[in-house]
Amino acid sequence: MRVYREESEFTGAASVVTMGTFDGVHAGHRALIRRAVERARALDVPAVVYTYDRNPLAVLCPQRAPVPLMTLAEKLDALEKLGVDCAIVRGFTREFADMEADVFLQRVFAALRPLAIVV
Repeated sequence: MRVYREESEFTGAASVVTMGTFDGVHAGHRALIRRAVERARALDVPAVVYTYDRNPLAVLCPQRAPVPLMTLAEKLDALEKLGVDCAIVRGFTREFADMEADVFLQRVFAALRPLAIVV
């Protein structure tokens, strides 16, 4: 599995994307990711998980941030075992949080060129 720190590092022609914090890669997360991988295989494109290096609350409201359920390395290992081809592990910063939603989506669409988004 390839791991990138920004969506702009992705070089594929297209993808199937699922996004989330995936804090513990629990059963619901696994079902979502498996569906993205299935769809990617059907479309013959990479399955991409877009996630963060920390829980967003660690930046936005540190006193309410949950204790991480797994390390980033453990999360990446779990994603790889589910068949994910690529993980975008975006650093979650105040600057990133302040980005306008439409700007964020334009960046994701321009870089990852999703044929499907699984949510």
